[in-house]
Amino acid sequence: MDRGSERSLVLAALLLAAALVIDMLVGRQTRMLVFPALCPLLWSGLLVTLLAWLRMHLARRAVGEAREEAALQAGRQGGALFDESEIQPFTIRRTQQQVERVLVPVFTAVLGLLQGYFALSLAETLRSGLGSPGDALLATSFLIGQAFFLFLFGRYLLGLGRVAATRVARGPGIYLSLAALASFAAASAALASTLIHPTMDPVVAWILFGLVAALAVENILTLVVGIYSPRRTSLLSTAYHSRLGGFLTDPAGWVRNLAGAVDYQFGFNVSDTWFYRVAQRTLLPLFGLLVLALYLMSCFVFVNYDEVAVREHFGKPPESGWKLDSGFHLKWPWPFETIRRVPAKRVLTTHIGHHADPSDVRRDLILWTVPHYAQEDLLLVAASDSGDVQSGTDGSVGLVSMNVPVGYKVSDARQYLYSFREPHEVIHELAQRALIQAIAHHDLDSLMGKGRLEVAAQVEATLQAEADALALGIDVLYVGMQGLHPPVDVAADFQKVVAALESKEAAILDAEAYTIGMVPEAAAAAAQAVSVAEAIAVGREELSGAEAYQFGKRAEVDARATVVFRNDLYLTSLARGLDGTAKYIIDPGDAEIIVVWNEEEKLGPQDLFNISPDSNQEKRP
Repeated sequence: MDRGSERSLVLAALLLAAALVIDMLVGRQTRMLVFPALCPLLWSGLLVTLLAWLRMHLARRAVGEAREEAALQAGRQGGALFDESEIQPFTIRRTQQQVERVLVPVFTAVLGLLQGYFALSLAETLRSGLGSPGDALLATSFLIGQAFFLFLFGRYLLGLGRVAATRVARGPGIYLSLAALASFAAASAALASTLIHPTMDPVVAWILFGLVAALAVENILTLVVGIYSPRRTSLLSTAYHSRLGGFLTDPAGWVRNLAGAVDYQFGFNVSDTWFYRVAQRTLLPLFGLLVLALYLMSCFVFVNYDEVAVREHFGKPPESGWKLDSGFHLKWPWPFETIRRVPAKRVLTTHIGHHADPSDVRRDLILWTVPHYAQEDLLLVAASDSGDVQSGTDGSVGLVSMNVPVGYKVSDARQYLYSFREPHEVIHELAQRALIQAIAHHDLDSLMGKGRLEVAAQVEATLQAEADALALGIDVLYVGMQGLHPPVDVAADFQKVVAALESKEAAILDAEAYTIGMVPEAAAAAAQAVSVAEAIAVGREELSGAEAYQFGKRAEVDARATVVFRNDLYLTSLARGLDGTAKYIIDPGDAEIIVVWNEEEKLGPQDLFNISPDSNQEKRP
């Protein structure tokens, strides 16, 4: 046993550690679920590789120690070459035996428990999610490269594990091959999430969760079976070697198992047939061809309709040809050229004044006494009783909460990507500073009235000017002022003040309405009285003139026919006075005859001839 096998295990451990760190960083940037699903496999492979290195190192040291002891015993007369019954307590061989008898079973149990813990944590992460996935093609490139290197080291360690002296290398080879297979599946999911459907990422992540859970159960069961197995020593020494992983990652083992089954059933040696030799020679080149094809697929770029892609040549955009619009494009494979996507054709929004929580439930009716969001910021405004809020003189201040959505659009993708690492956060901070400066010169009453539009226009202009000065490459589209309310703690008292002000305003408006109603009504009554008096005056004047004219005419008639006129006037007056009453005609010659004539009844011509003293007479007693 030489040191080359140990160096191979050290390189495998370094590769697993590097892959683990890269997956954590790329997973945080892309927010894809396959990366946290790969981490348990990489952790398991790293731990198994370190244990295998320790066992191989102790085995090599023990062999060297045994050789030295044998040489020492050979120089003594009558001494035994090597007596296993007299092993010293502080020798390498004693340490190796303790590791094989105690540490390996304990490590298998700890590994199974850790894999179970990883599975539970992964299930919680998959249920909660990591947010909207980002650059899937970047993830695909890293995963393909990771799968390629893990596959090479895994195949080498599996071949090394077929030798009896380096059998412990089979466990790391299995886990590296499992990690390579999982990385290949994750790369396929990332690519399918971009080209086919975004649900492929969580589907593959759940499949990897099932694999981790199965490995945890397998390690525990293998340890329990090994404790009660007749081949206890040999089974416990390889308890952490995943049989499930070996079945999935060692194609030669499939062929050997199939050949053994056929040999047993049919009685001839399958390994001597052409099928076995072809399968053994072509499986690895076929898999390499598939990996190469997937790697070359990084040359294809599909830009969505609402995106603009920036081409990077070794991490820097070229002077020309860096912008890729929507559609299909070609580029050099990773790492020669990479693509960074910018949602340049989409309206982006940042909110000032509150911290959004996906679990917040928006209600149709929100009162001032109820928080609008889980966490709201308190902003300073000028109080209503301060001196001159527009001139900025010292005075009292107030607090207000509000939700201010700021909408913007990327106008220059290159400036947006390379001016700042987190341009969205920079825009948020600039908008918040512009809002604080703008509302400091307005009180709450103004902000809830016409001052709201003034503040929104001022914030929009200030934010656009500062974004242009910093070369952020954005166009500010709108600044909204909504959800404005006093702090929740004083909202009830504020509502009382507002109610009193509204009552005062209502009383003033009622008085003004009464005044507005009574003045025209009094003016109309006065005009009506004047019109009635003028009408009476005109009537009396005309009547007096008519009476005077009538009197003059009567005087002329009286002068011409005094007797006739006066008798006519007398009889006319008498008829008017006796109109509607019964008349009695008494003959002075015969006092006992009384003629009654009722003028209320209308008499026809024939009735006038029937009037006689006999028909209507009354005798006095």
